[in-house]
Amino acid sequence: WQENHLVFSDGRGGLWQTELPDAHAVFLGTGSFAQFSRDGKALAYNADDGGSDEIYVQPASVGARRSRVSFNGGSKPRWKADGSELYFLDNGGRLMAVKMKLGSEISFSPPQALFQTMYRQLSEFRSSRSVYAVSADGSKFLFFDDAKEGIDGVSKIPVLVNWGN
Repeated sequence: WQENHLVFSDGRGGLWQTELPDAHAVFLGTGSFAQFSRDGKALAYNADDGGSDEIYVQPASVGARRSRVSFNGGSKPRWKADGSELYFLDNGGRLMAVKMKLGSEISFSPPQALFQTMYRQLSEFRSSRSVYAVSADGSKFLFFDDAKEGIDGVSKIPVLVNWGN
């Protein structure tokens, strides 16, 4: 939700967008993980329009033309705080970055691989939860992993400190 724009799932995999108080919903596609840029000018989400999830970006207005920014699959888009970059995971588990220029029209660079994550394939991170967070300046990434069971049967949770410094 961003100001008077709302994106929601219909519970069957459909992603919809509406502008309040109008409440006329527009179908975005079979997808998930929608996220508005912090300034509310753009919307990023993954949708499956032909056999694999890809990342799409569009101006936030309902019914705006969307552009596909991923070309090797994509999931879980996240914005840099100033909207100048969009991050996502490709089908091989690489963290990708796309330079964005937001306005009435959206332009973007080809995706660039930043690094290989602990995920090696899309099925490892297809869950409905977020698997990473981005620092405001886009220089640091925090990935979430399931707790591992230790030798004594107690779950161990690795903690990374000072990741923001």
